[in-house]
Amino acid sequence: MSAPELVPIAEAARRLGVSADTVRRRLKRGELEGEQHPTAQGFTWLVAMPAGSGSPDAALVQARDGQAATSAEGTTVADLWRALEEEGKATIAAKGETIGRLAAEVAHLRDRENAEITFLREQLDQRSRELAAERERFDVIQQLALQRIEALTATVAGRREEAPTAAPESLVDRQSSNAGESRRSLMRASAVVTCQSTRVIWSLRRVAQARTSRSIAARSGSRCRRHCR
Repeated sequence: MSAPELVPIAEAARRLGVSADTVRRRLKRGELEGEQHPTAQGFTWLVAMPAGSGSPDAALVQARDGQAATSAEGTTVADLWRALEEEGKATIAAKGETIGRLAAEVAHLRDRENAEITFLREQLDQRSRELAAERERFDVIQQLALQRIEALTATVAGRREEAPTAAPESLVDRQSSNAGESRRSLMRASAVVTCQSTRVIWSLRRVAQARTSRSIAARSGSRCRRHCR
């Protein structure tokens, strides 16, 4: 009997008509014999193949030719075919499970992305509503201040028209004092309007910056959690 031939896993797979992974599994289960030989990249398997098994059908031919001699301890062609068929079904089932798992993960990621987009849209809508409310409040304050200024201006103009042409010295002094008081009131009202306008503008800026910072932080935290998972 001739000694078995040592061939690489790829060559053994070609001769047996199976994949390289199947050859490796058979080596681990002891169904095939082989040796590990050192190479520049590390150890590699060499599979012991019977001499003359140079084609994918060689194993089937040898099994058919030696069926009578190996009936007690070997496998027949039908048994070998059934084994290959079962192995193919198992491989297809494993691939199907992998595809199903990947599809579920993709659906989960898509749902999470949609939830994040919905959350950011809600935050943007809320921020827009708050900014609109602040603008409305600013407009009301500005309108009230303008009305107050107009009222003070009308009061000063009315007092000037009602004053006599030749007024006594004391009346002139009193009118001058009233005019000065009106001007001071007008200046105070203008300062109040300027101060309130400045406060409203700064409030709008702080609200916008805070909303923007929270949205960025929430989006960054979500991305960090997604990459960590």
